[in-house]
Amino acid sequence: MKKSKIIRLMASLLLILNGYLSSFGQDQVNLSKSIEKDDDGRIVYAHAKPTWAKSYDEVFYSDGLFICKNYINTPVLKGVDTIYYEKHTEACVYTSRGKLITKDEYNDIGDFKEGLARVMKSKKRWADLNCFIGLKGFIDKKGKLVIPVMYSYVADFSEGLAAVYDTVGRQYYIDQQNNKHFYNRFRAIDDFYNGVAAVKLHNQKRNYIDHTGKLLIPERFDFIESREKLNYRIEKDTLLIVSKNKKYGLLGEKGRLVVPLTYDLIDTTRAKRFQGYSPVIDQGKKGFINTYNGEIIIAPAYEDFKKASHSDFVWAKKGEKWGAITRSNDPVIPFIYSGIRESFSDYAIVEKEKAGIIGNDGRTIIPCVYDNLSPFYEDIALAIQDGKVGYVTKKGQVLIQPQYDKGSYFMNGEAIVEKGLFRYTINQRNEQLKTEFNKKGIILVTSVLGFLLVVSLGVFFKRRNNQMLVQA
Repeated sequence: MKKSKIIRLMASLLLILNGYLSSFGQDQVNLSKSIEKDDDGRIVYAHAKPTWAKSYDEVFYSDGLFICKNYINTPVLKGVDTIYYEKHTEACVYTSRGKLITKDEYNDIGDFKEGLARVMKSKKRWADLNCFIGLKGFIDKKGKLVIPVMYSYVADFSEGLAAVYDTVGRQYYIDQQNNKHFYNRFRAIDDFYNGVAAVKLHNQKRNYIDHTGKLLIPERFDFIESREKLNYRIEKDTLLIVSKNKKYGLLGEKGRLVVPLTYDLIDTTRAKRFQGYSPVIDQGKKGFINTYNGEIIIAPAYEDFKKASHSDFVWAKKGEKWGAITRSNDPVIPFIYSGIRESFSDYAIVEKEKAGIIGNDGRTIIPCVYDNLSPFYEDIALAIQDGKVGYVTKKGQVLIQPQYDKGSYFMNGEAIVEKGLFRYTINQRNEQLKTEFNKKGIILVTSVLGFLLVVSLGVFFKRRNNQMLVQA
């Protein structure tokens, strides 16, 4: 009897434990299906919070822990009869099983980077980590405050150091033991990345330092690609573009050159990148390089490139002719065109003595027989031949032969064209829906009417003067 009770009790405990583990696992599954990211790239669980986090307004996941926030509006009486709401935030940290590990209340908590997370306390509770109100410090993954809440601003730890501002405005770095590095040596500093950090000297000049504090320009480099977070958001884990004596290379971890200083240029212009790869020039020829690992994607063998937006190929100029290649350097459109006037997501306006339009699959849409062509709008383009304007469709059909002096795009099935002294509103069957004088016609008609008026007035006054002489 006792044995059966023990067995039943153990079975009950197993069922309870299984239910707990199942519910916990379900939380984890739901969370994985509802991952979003905020503007800072943090993972947000907005729709499938764990059961223990349902009461929080926002839940962020960071390095195995959950950062939970509540936004509280406190009513405040202003004057006699006006109430406004003062906003403030309360933040804390939980383990994945719902155990609270931060004993103190913070107004904001950042992501865990290199094992530590920024925290903030402020009497003005609407402040956050990115402003200079309140004081900041760091906690570890056990929730322990390891660097006191004593700085006006702190950046995340990067390569073992964090940039800080103290309460009197001095900028320097601290390590995870809160030791100061390069104290009051610089007017402004930024995070370390690949062994270097941007700084501004007290004389306002900008430079870069390594982990020893040595200035890198111009001793080691003449140029280092900017990674300052205030300038633009940059992809992580890419190499730094650097140059010395007009030669370019790529800088990797701990400030080591992954790609030697051998290229004439590695372009930092983001708009010129092709599928994330940067243009590179070697001995006057252009190609593309992978700035994540330094691998040459397309060898420098071309005179120029022109990107086709949202396409998996790029237009390339080889010798005097243009064609298109993939990132594997495979030709997809032959090198037979003398120029690429404009390139779009699914077609390009090309030149081969005359202008034409080809699809990004290499199919000829409009043969190269026109003096000029416009981009398509509502699948219709303007075609110019011998100074006259006509219309062609995206299916390659001639909608209206070139015959007008001027023309607009078709909008809602109608276009405005001009011929001689008249302006016409036409439909796609070239039927005239409205006729009026154009600017040239108005000037001519006005001039003629003015001339006739002057002549009429002259005749009138001449007759009047003759009558007055007869009466005299």
